[in-house]
Amino acid sequence: MTAERYVFANQLRGLAALCVVCAHLGGLYWVERQLVAGATFSPVTTAAAPPTLALFTTAWLNLGPFGVALFFLISGFVIPISLERLTPAAFLMARAFRIFPTYWLALAIELAVVALGAAYWHHPFTYGAGLMLSNAFLITDIANLPTVDFVNWTLMIEIKFYVLMALLIVPVRRGSLIALFAVAAFILFVSRFSHEIFLVLPQLGNTLRIFEMNALYVLFMLIGVVFSYHARGLIGNVRLWTAVPALFVLFVICWPLTFFRGDFPLVTLNYGYALLVFGGAYALRGAIKPSRVFDFFAAISYPLYLVHFLIGFSLMQVLTSWNVNALLATLAALAVVIALATFLHYAIELPSQAAGKALAMRVFPAVRSG
Repeated sequence: MTAERYVFANQLRGLAALCVVCAHLGGLYWVERQLVAGATFSPVTTAAAPPTLALFTTAWLNLGPFGVALFFLISGFVIPISLERLTPAAFLMARAFRIFPTYWLALAIELAVVALGAAYWHHPFTYGAGLMLSNAFLITDIANLPTVDFVNWTLMIEIKFYVLMALLIVPVRRGSLIALFAVAAFILFVSRFSHEIFLVLPQLGNTLRIFEMNALYVLFMLIGVVFSYHARGLIGNVRLWTAVPALFVLFVICWPLTFFRGDFPLVTLNYGYALLVFGGAYALRGAIKPSRVFDFFAAISYPLYLVHFLIGFSLMQVLTSWNVNALLATLAALAVVIALATFLHYAIELPSQAAGKALAMRVFPAVRSG
């Protein structure tokens, strides 16, 4: 598959990043004031919301889940491409270098900013070493501890998806729909009978909790894999447009059976929007050309996603306390997190990604030529 054939995915990555950041800085900050105060160890802001708030708080469209859903579909689409070139071990090593170095530096900067903010507000910084380490290694779901940056939950899901794809490398390379539907059916079965399973095997209680927190979104990512099959010529149009809605139906059925049942159906609806946008962009992929704006935000999307929440909110808390205009405070926070994300992209993300690929291919040299 040539790069030109998935320019659309890169454009959507930029769009997804913008959607999530705008939803949080332009909407969530002004609506969930207690959450923001707790996350940044600061007082609850009493500043008046900007008039643009209405753009980000509609009942029928939430750009946060919409953007996250696009990210999940894009991962489902591009990860099988990596599996064509690398062995499972090399793939997992390369993905580790792709995720952790940038994440660790971003998290360190965020925690430093939050700690300084706590001192500024004369609030105790209460994060212990265990909590911070569990976040650093993306195991808070396993450790049953809270997230400190409020965005890394998606990275934990991504990691589970990477492991699943590595385990299914043979059927995924062959374009097997049976393998994907078998995984979807298993997720649906366990989600439906998790209570009964717990009653019979109570020792699996924590495992079932972790399963519920991850499996639903893994199921959604399988839809992206189907699009990848089609793009690589492994399935035809009929199988594509039959399998995609079928998996989405299973996803919708599964949602109210899981840990996230309280978000059904409004948040679920945004995943439907994301699928429509992704499917439409895929259908028109030949007509979608590179764009400087979306290419830029696509390039910095990962570090931007990491730093925008805590750093953006911490800055907005200070600025609004100084009576800075709400819209100006939002724009200032946006500018700062974009600048920081750009630095992280060039200073850490690109070098560590290149180093990871080179090391993976050196340690695990059996690379496919296709």
